[in-house]
Amino acid sequence: MNFRMLSTAWSISLRGFGVAMLVAMMGCSVFRGPFVLERWPELVITEQPQTSTEVTVSYFGVSTLLIQDGKNALLVDGFFSRPPLHKLLLRQKIRPNISRITDGLVSAGIAAKGELGAVLTVHSHYDHAMDVAVVANATGAMVLGSESTANIAQGGGVPKDRVVVIKPNVPLSLGDFEVTFIETEHVPLPGTRNKLLGKRIKAPLAPPATEFDYRSGPFYTIHIAHPQGRALIQGSAGYRENVLESFDADVVFLGIGGLGAQSDNYVADYWKHVIEPVDPQRVMAIHWDNLTLPLSTRMRAAPQLVPWHRSVNEVIERLDELGRKHGRQLKLLPVGRPVPLFRH
Repeated sequence: MNFRMLSTAWSISLRGFGVAMLVAMMGCSVFRGPFVLERWPELVITEQPQTSTEVTVSYFGVSTLLIQDGKNALLVDGFFSRPPLHKLLLRQKIRPNISRITDGLVSAGIAAKGELGAVLTVHSHYDHAMDVAVVANATGAMVLGSESTANIAQGGGVPKDRVVVIKPNVPLSLGDFEVTFIETEHVPLPGTRNKLLGKRIKAPLAPPATEFDYRSGPFYTIHIAHPQGRALIQGSAGYRENVLESFDADVVFLGIGGLGAQSDNYVADYWKHVIEPVDPQRVMAIHWDNLTLPLSTRMRAAPQLVPWHRSVNEVIERLDELGRKHGRQLKLLPVGRPVPLFRH
């Protein structure tokens, strides 16, 4: 074996050892993240729906939200598979987990065809869009999103007539819901991952595929208007200035994944450009969970792997401070249980 081959083998060995060590550490509770809902019981919504026609929302981790009004149901992202950490670290190919998706749809009460009208996708990273084809095929739902999302859906066998490539800022009527996709940005990512943001999936993508095959495509904030109220869904902790001034919302679902790695100024600007323009009374934190663990009513937070970053609990504390300062409530959603969306 020559020096170059020896060096390469040593590098691979070290990388493999590092991955193995990290996977082993993730088995410890510290590296799996704390139980957020148990840490913040005063922020968890406890209200129960009062009528069958009241608009409700159910949370299923990351930015998967089921919104329904008794006649129509919309699912944001519909990600249930949650592949384990070692597959991502080793860049192994991943695929939708049919069993977990089925369990999620049954739990949500939308397992049968006709019970779900549409899947709305904020962008096409695997943790948002990987499951859209399985969900749509199981329920008969439409898939709405970017061209990248459309290619994931078509790669999974969803008929073209049930896939809609949306036009930004053009409202779509879905029953009594009016849905508008607004272009935005993703939270900055470390290293080379940041250079991949905005890259597109240009042909039908069939699983299995690697995490990096799920190119993001454009990023969207989703505004949902209904006679009972208005909601804004910010699936990633990124923002674009001056794009939300013409919208209002009673509730904002605020993605906080990745905020722990950002500066205090970034967090303040994120709040300024997402929350302040639409003037909600309630802000509901989403995308805070450890998405490499199975869905659970006792979901753990994404772990704090870098000591100088904020933990999820510290991010929630900071956002709670901002909310109190500006007269708004920060709330957390229970997992898998419908709660009133617009009642205060």
